[in-house]
Amino acid sequence: MLAGTDLVLHLHIKKHGLRKFLATGMRTCTCPESTARPLRSGALPRGRAGEGRLGRFDPRTGDQQMTDRIIAESVSESTIQAPLTAIDLTEWVFTLTDSEYQACSKNHIAGATTLTPEGKRTSINVEHVGNLMVQHYVEDVAERNHCRLVSLSDSIGPEIGARVKLVVIWEFSAEAIDAGMTNFINKVEVRTAPGYLEALEERGVPFAVASEAAQKALSAHNAEETPLFARDIERKARASRWG
Repeated sequence: MLAGTDLVLHLHIKKHGLRKFLATGMRTCTCPESTARPLRSGALPRGRAGEGRLGRFDPRTGDQQMTDRIIAESVSESTIQAPLTAIDLTEWVFTLTDSEYQACSKNHIAGATTLTPEGKRTSINVEHVGNLMVQHYVEDVAERNHCRLVSLSDSIGPEIGARVKLVVIWEFSAEAIDAGMTNFINKVEVRTAPGYLEALEERGVPFAVASEAAQKALSAHNAEETPLFARDIERKARASRWG
């Protein structure tokens, strides 16, 4: 799970009291809805955290068949002091070095690129966002000013042997502000994958509690990494890295 279920279980008891926990058997919980901003037009369809719906992607095959629920979603923006024409987001993400990736968040552990057997470019990211996350981001949209990557990710924790799968969609775009400035928009959506809800049930943690903890971790992480991603793009754009 994105955030450790032992932690969210503790937070639930602390917030609602042991009496309510025992009375409900952890079947119900009153938690605030996600405060994440809705994504702009052209992005993936949105819903409240936990809302059931059909997903659009199976990152393993490219088929649009996966059924899932939104766990958490976040949008963050930052200004790049460079013209839109100087930026290539797809080339940026697939040439980002391990050290450059680590420099964009204190919770970025490692980054690399590879190819799927079908030849699709893939960004491998290891980071700590609530739990230890191993992202396998496969290109889905690959344009100069718009990139969307889809990962069937491994979430490990809180114990080293606790491992589940999540679908993580990382989508980022650039829009011109004026001739010399660009707005960078960084969007992340986390969805359930087969086995996730069963793992929650085994631990006695309501989906709403796990979602609330995941939302908090994701929002904080996105707020940290987005301006640092923007600075890395800006530095390369001003050096005419992409023409």
